[in-house]
Amino acid sequence: MTDGVTTINVDPVAVADQVLVNRSGSTGLQTINDLGTQLAASGAIADAITATKALAASGVQWKDPAVVATTANINLATGLVNGAVIDGVAVATGDRVLVRSQATLSENGLYVVAASGAAARAADADASDELLRMAVFVRSGTLAGGKQFVCISAGTIVVGTTFLRFSEIADQSQLNANLTTLQTSVAQHSALENLIENGNLSDNARGVKLFDPDLQTGTSWTARFGGLPISDYLKSVNCDNALYVPASLGGRGNLVVQETTLVGGYMFVSMLVRSTGDWTFGNESGLVSQARYSDMTTTVITSAGGGLTYEIVSSTVRRYSGVIALDGTKTCVRVEMGLNDGGARTANFYLTGFWASWAHTTVSRNQTAYPNWRSSVANIVSLRGQVDRLSAFERRMKLMSLAERCSDGLVSIIIALLGDSNTWGLGATGIGESYPRNHALADPRDVLTSSSWPNLFGEWIGQLVCGGENLSNPSPGVRQYQQSQLVDPVTHDSVVLYNSSGQPINKVGTVTTGGKLYQYLGIPLGGSLEFPVYGQTLSLWFSALPNDAAQTLDVYVNGVLHGSMSAYASPAAFSKNYDIDFGSVVSKTVKLVNNSATTSLRLEAIEHKRICRVVNNGIIGTSSNTWLPAGALLSGGLPIEANFAMIMLGTNDRGDTTFPRDAVRLERNLSSILDWISANRPFTKPLLMTSVRAVGNYEEPDNPGTYFFSSSEVALANARVAASRKLPLIDIYGAINRIIVNGDDPLADDLHYNDIGHKAVFEVISKFMF
Repeated sequence: MTDGVTTINVDPVAVADQVLVNRSGSTGLQTINDLGTQLAASGAIADAITATKALAASGVQWKDPAVVATTANINLATGLVNGAVIDGVAVATGDRVLVRSQATLSENGLYVVAASGAAARAADADASDELLRMAVFVRSGTLAGGKQFVCISAGTIVVGTTFLRFSEIADQSQLNANLTTLQTSVAQHSALENLIENGNLSDNARGVKLFDPDLQTGTSWTARFGGLPISDYLKSVNCDNALYVPASLGGRGNLVVQETTLVGGYMFVSMLVRSTGDWTFGNESGLVSQARYSDMTTTVITSAGGGLTYEIVSSTVRRYSGVIALDGTKTCVRVEMGLNDGGARTANFYLTGFWASWAHTTVSRNQTAYPNWRSSVANIVSLRGQVDRLSAFERRMKLMSLAERCSDGLVSIIIALLGDSNTWGLGATGIGESYPRNHALADPRDVLTSSSWPNLFGEWIGQLVCGGENLSNPSPGVRQYQQSQLVDPVTHDSVVLYNSSGQPINKVGTVTTGGKLYQYLGIPLGGSLEFPVYGQTLSLWFSALPNDAAQTLDVYVNGVLHGSMSAYASPAAFSKNYDIDFGSVVSKTVKLVNNSATTSLRLEAIEHKRICRVVNNGIIGTSSNTWLPAGALLSGGLPIEANFAMIMLGTNDRGDTTFPRDAVRLERNLSSILDWISANRPFTKPLLMTSVRAVGNYEEPDNPGTYFFSSSEVALANARVAASRKLPLIDIYGAINRIIVNGDDPLADDLHYNDIGHKAVFEVISKFMF
C-alpha cells in the first residue's frame, strides 16, 4: 500500500479493476485511464510551476537604464522626438525610452529619442537575443520612475513580429498571474486531502477525538469506537472500525471531531453509515456535520434538512455527503460529524469513513483523494505545496528588497516600526519609563539599552549597514548609525556612463598608483555620469589633471545645476572632492558633466555618508483604530524619509468596543492604513507582522467579556491582508505559539514578550530577511 494505491505483482494494466485509488463518479473504483488523466493534468501543473520558478529565479539581461517609460500607446513616427513629454518628463535627443504600452505589442521595446522623425530601437536591444529576458531600470517619470521592468516574452523573438510584453519586477505581476493560474489549476485537478486524520478509525493509526462534553453541558455522549460487522463494501474501502451508536442508547450519540484552522471557503464532508435495520436516526436533525468557530458558533448541515444527501453503496451501507460554506469572517477551529441528539431508534448504526476536504471554491467528492483516509495522493500534494511555497516566495521577494538595499552603498536605510506595547518593548529587561500613556507620539519611548526586539533588530541591522559606527539617539525611540562608505563607480550597477551624444557606454576602470580606490572611471570629453542616491551627504572624489586649465566638473541634482568645480591641477593630484549635503535623507539623481574639450575626467569614487536609522514608534495601548489616517499617529509616526515600514497591529483591537467586534474590522483598518501609505509615502515599502499569542486572562476564550476575538484571529487577519496586497508577512504569532507549545514561556505577563520572546521575534525577522 503506497499513497493509497494497492497493487499486485502482475502487469498493472491487466488488473486495472484491482487498482484502488480515488473514487470516480458513483459507481466504483477509478480506472487506470482516469488516473492517467489526473496525472496528466498534474504534469501540466508541474510544467507551469517550473515556468513560474524560471521567471522568479532566472537570469535576466540588464540593459543601461531608460530615462522614462511609456504609459500609453504613442506614435513611434512622431511621438519620440526631442521635447516630447512622456510620463511627465520632457525627453531629449539620445534619451533611452522603454516603450511598453503599444497597442501593437510587437512595437514595444527600448528606443532612443530622435532629434526629429521616427525613433529607432536602442543598439543593445534591437536583436532577438538582446530582447530575450531583457530588464531595464527606469530612472524618472510620474508612474514608472524608479521601477524595473523585464521582457517576459518567451521563445524565439522576431523583432517587429513577436509580441513583446514587459512586466514590472518590483510588483511581480506576471508571477502573481502565474500563481493565480496555478492555484486555480491545482484546485481543479488536485486530489484534496482528508482533514480528518484516520477517517476510517483504524486501530493502528493516529486516532481522532470524540465530541468534548464541556462544549455542551447536560448531555451524555456515550457512543464510542468499536469494531464493524462484516461488510464487503466497507472492507473494500479499508474501513474496519466505527463509531458505534446502538439503539439501546435511547437516542444518545456522539460526534467525531478534527481540529482545523480555516477561514472562509467550502468544506466537502462525507461519512459511511451501516445500519442493522431501518434508517430512522431517531432525532429531528438526523446525521449532522458542523463547522465550529472560535466563538463557539457553528454552521450546520443535516440529513433531515437536506444538506447531507446519501447514495446507496450496498444493501446495508449508505454514503452521506454535503458541502459546508464557511463563514469568511471567523476562524473554523474544528469539524464535527456524527449523531448527537435524542430520540428513539430501532436500529444500531455504525459510522465510519469520515471525510472533510477544504477548497477556496465549492468542491465535490471527485476532486478529493477519497477514500485514501490518511492523506492525499502524494504527487498532487507536492504540487499544491509547491504552489503555496511559490506564493510565499513571491511575497518574500519584496522583503528581500530590504536585504538588497542593505548591501547598496548608495542607499541609506530608514525603518519605521509602527505598533503597540509589544513594539514599544514592554516585558524586556532594562526598559525605560513608559508613563504617561496617552496613546500619542509625545508618549515616552524605550531606552536603546533594553533587551527588546526593536533594540536587537536595530543593533543588528545597524551593524550590517554601517558597521555599528557612530551610534546616536537623536530623538526618543530613534537608533541611528552613520558610516562613510566608498562606492566604486566602475562596478556599481546604478552608475551609468554616457558619451558626448548622451548614449550609454560601457564602463571600464583604469588602475592607478593612488586615489581613493587605486582605480578611476574616465568620463569622456563632453560626456557625463549619472546615478541615483537615497541619502543626505555625498562626496565626489576625482583626480585633477594639468592638461586643460579650463576643465570643470558640473554637478546636477535632479536636473538642476548644483555647482561647478575645477578639475585642473599642476602637477596632477589625486583625490580632489566635491561635497553635496541635501539637508536630510532624500531620493535624488546626481549627474556629473565633463566640460573639457580635451581631457576625460577621472572619477575615483563616490563617498556616501550612509545612515541606518530605526524609528521605534510603538505606542503603548494603541489599536489599528488609533493608527487610522484620520488621526495624527500615522502621518507623524511614519517619517516621510522612511523607505520601509514594519507594522505590528491588532492585539489591542480584540478589546475595542467599536463595531464590528471582529477581526474583519482589523482587516479593514489595515487596508485603510496601507492605502494612505501608498498615496502619501510612495517611497515607503510596508510589511506586516503578526503579533503575540496571548494566553490566560489576556485571551478571548478565558476572558470573553474583555476580548471579542482571539490573538490567533488577529494573526490570520494580518495574513489575509498581506496575501491580498501581495505584501511580505513576518509570522511572529507562529514563532511564539511554537515556543508555548514546546513547554517554554516567551511571555512576561501572558500578553507581552519576556526576554525569550523578544529574542524570538528578532530571530524570526533576521532569518526572514536573510
